[in-house]
Amino acid sequence: MKKHEYFISWIEKQLKGKQPKPVNFFTTFGHLNRIMNSIEDDKGALSNYNEEEIRVARALMQMSNAKFLDEISKLDHQTVELSGDGIQVLRWFKDRDLNNQGNLVSNLGFLTDVIYDQTNEQACSWDRQTVRVARMAAQLSNDELITILLNWQFKPTTQQPVSKWGVQYLRKNELTNFYI
Repeated sequence: MKKHEYFISWIEKQLKGKQPKPVNFFTTFGHLNRIMNSIEDDKGALSNYNEEEIRVARALMQMSNAKFLDEISKLDHQTVELSGDGIQVLRWFKDRDLNNQGNLVSNLGFLTDVIYDQTNEQACSWDRQTVRVARMAAQLSNDELITILLNWQFKPTTQQPVSKWGVQYLRKNELTNFYI
């Protein structure tokens, strides 16, 4: 099994597992984020996790946005219409991307840190909007959160230059009164 395949098979196993309370994607990702933080900190906290979880977290740490989205798209999900909260979460992700902070794994990890931080340290270090968005994201269904992540992928890359050209072109034609 390739490294990135560990990620998707482990996630599916967690989402389909038989626990007293259904596990959602946000919670599952939060667990992986805590493992990734332990790997980065290297403070011996890895002993709290099993080898499979550590292997999955390491695979996730090496994924680019494109690979992460490719793997997420393989999860069993339905594309859904976004709720008001879903639109706010998508907007938060897109704002991070416009500010060159567009690593989806890190950004989703930040949101899970805000929610699952026991010391309340993370929530205090973020602005109110990010804390609010984290709470919204934690309440979303799996389908809606996956739809948000996949919608982040499909954004126009030449948005600004095209719109400027179109406006300038229309204004120029309106001003010149060119008749054929």
